[in-house]
Amino acid sequence: MAEFAIRALVVLLGVTMAATDDGLKSYVDQHLMRQSVFYGLAATALEEPSRTPCGKQLAKMAEEVVNRSRWAIKMMDASGMPNGGLVWGGTYWLGSQRQCKATGILKNLPVSPVLGPITVETAKDLPPFPIAYFAAYFQHSSDIQSITHMENEFRITLGLCLPKSCEGPELTSLLQKYFDSKMLLHQSIYNTTYRMEDVKKLVDDFSWLWQFKTILIGLIFVAAITACFIGTVFDLKYYQPMVKLRKSAICINNNVKESEENCTNYGVKDAKNICMQTDQMKKHEEYKPIDISLGYRILRCFSLYKSNIVIFSTKIPSDSIMVIHGIRFFSMLYTILGHTIIFMQEFFNNRAAIFYVSDEFIVQPFSSAAFAVDTFFFMSGFALAHSFFQTQYGPSKRKHNISERAYTFLSSVVKRFLRITPSYMITLGIAVIMSEWRFRKTPFWSNERNDLICPNYWWRNILYINNLFPRSEMCLPWSWYLSNDMQSFVITSFCLVLSTMYFKTAVSLLTVFLLGCIGFTVNSVYETNFIPTLDQLFVKREAFYDNPLVRIGPYIIGVYTAYIVYTLKKKLHLKKYVLWLLWIVGPLLNLYLIFAMYDKNISLDYSAAFTGLYRIVWAIGIAWIVIACETGNAGLLKDILCFKYLIPMSRLTFLAYLVNPIVIFWLVSYSDKPYQAEIPDITFSSMGFMVLTFIVAYVMTLLFESPNIALTTIFFDYMKGSKKHTVQSANMKTGIGADSTSNENAKMPDEIASKN
Repeated sequence: MAEFAIRALVVLLGVTMAATDDGLKSYVDQHLMRQSVFYGLAATALEEPSRTPCGKQLAKMAEEVVNRSRWAIKMMDASGMPNGGLVWGGTYWLGSQRQCKATGILKNLPVSPVLGPITVETAKDLPPFPIAYFAAYFQHSSDIQSITHMENEFRITLGLCLPKSCEGPELTSLLQKYFDSKMLLHQSIYNTTYRMEDVKKLVDDFSWLWQFKTILIGLIFVAAITACFIGTVFDLKYYQPMVKLRKSAICINNNVKESEENCTNYGVKDAKNICMQTDQMKKHEEYKPIDISLGYRILRCFSLYKSNIVIFSTKIPSDSIMVIHGIRFFSMLYTILGHTIIFMQEFFNNRAAIFYVSDEFIVQPFSSAAFAVDTFFFMSGFALAHSFFQTQYGPSKRKHNISERAYTFLSSVVKRFLRITPSYMITLGIAVIMSEWRFRKTPFWSNERNDLICPNYWWRNILYINNLFPRSEMCLPWSWYLSNDMQSFVITSFCLVLSTMYFKTAVSLLTVFLLGCIGFTVNSVYETNFIPTLDQLFVKREAFYDNPLVRIGPYIIGVYTAYIVYTLKKKLHLKKYVLWLLWIVGPLLNLYLIFAMYDKNISLDYSAAFTGLYRIVWAIGIAWIVIACETGNAGLLKDILCFKYLIPMSRLTFLAYLVNPIVIFWLVSYSDKPYQAEIPDITFSSMGFMVLTFIVAYVMTLLFESPNIALTTIFFDYMKGSKKHTVQSANMKTGIGADSTSNENAKMPDEIASKN
């Protein structure tokens, strides 16, 4: 009897424990259905009557989560879950893509067992099927989120670690069924529904590497690297020894023949031209140049040695405007700061914070980074006009007939097109490839789909008219600046050429454009009820940011400033109190513009006046700095802006502008988590972007821009009939071995400033 009682007790305890275990599993199931989209998706698949291989594996996954299998828990842990922060735009529920990948492989953390126990992974910890990381995109309908009018603000991105056999359409259907059941607690709390858009499997099969566009860009890089290698070897092995030979050439009557043989080995056509008595060498700083063949000249365009001399040379022509290099460099840093905010906004998990932070007084310099673009427009107009006045109004001025003036205008446009377009198009190709790589690599939803837009609309970029079309059709969106700048260049170049015949007419025409810029902007403000808040700047940027009719103002102010600087001849004699007044009013204008939008509760009339004039007023403030520096009235500021070691950095700004957004997208695409819109994060991120941007710009300049500028110079020399290339004296300002091409490149900052 006692034995029977004991057995009955054991059976009763077993039944109780089983019931308790089943109850626990039921509790876990209900809890996870309310908390985890990962488990809700798997449980939904478990209830499906007919299952695909993906469905069977999802069902297996749901069962093993309840059974607390290690591999299933790790997959759930790597998947995203609803979190707080929705009010300020916390729509990224990413989990960890890197952790999901690690869950599918047998690899222990590199931790030493000397310090204590470590986690050892075994085969039982691996999922019984291949896994992959997925990104699910769906819209929510909650009205609790703060509306910012930013793109994709109501799209939630969910990261899921799931069986690799699953595909997007099947997962989309299962997720929608789960969301429709409204089991997820997040839906109840925020009173929202979810509407599925897409599910993307983030598995890169590297098929994009074998596409035509990737192969083409790869071949261009291989060709550029090969050409630079050959050109550098030629320069160092043959050209530079020839220059050294020229420096030490001492020829007497009985060894001219030997000198001719030696010089012929270096490609020199006439050794007698380098032969000179010692006394003659002492008397002449520069002496008759040596002719080398056109082929050698072209080959040397690709020399990295020569390109580095040009880039890092701090010696510029005496008629150059030194201050423009410092302004360009610091404006580029300011531009990168602005790009950091603009191009990272789609990666922020608290977008509304941008608007709250932007209302803080101390943050206004961050919010006003767009002024750097107006500074570039000013410098472009200034550099173009200053160069024109030096050549057309200088001592060598002569009368030109109409055909010569037309040639001057057309050749300047063609030269500028040839100088900037190759680097521009190569950067465009890189951006297209980068865009497709990002789409396959990252869960972040991207609005910059250059891989889809550029194949259809790239021709607008090469014609420099892409800013005249909607942003949704704009290939390389940040290239709106280049199109604006080219359009302003053409208009201004025409007016400058016209000024050589009808000066007052040309000035009147430029003034009409300036007043038209103000009038058009003011009219647009009233038509669209525009107030310069962040959301309106984003939504209405086609009308108030990309439009050439609102951008030409600073460019024209730059032209006027160049004429003033040219006429002043570096002299400005004013009374001290007048100079003090100008130094108070000028900087105060710029400071006022930076902090003017601290209070955005302004009237439409004030908005019209501010929006119509602020870019022009900013350019006037920069104009005074240039004039003061050039006339010796800037003191310490001139020492900073004219610091000679800023010259090499300013030569990289064109490529820096082009590649900076690509660098930003590339770096943030490696992130496993979203970013926060906080001033420390933005500041330190922008500093890293600045450094890496200039490194990439330096490489691109060596491979493409510097050779292209040299080749363009050769082309125009050839067209003019100057088919021979000369080697100048070793004492030339651009350094030993400098030739007419490198001397031209040494002027590059002034001559191609309108690109930057």
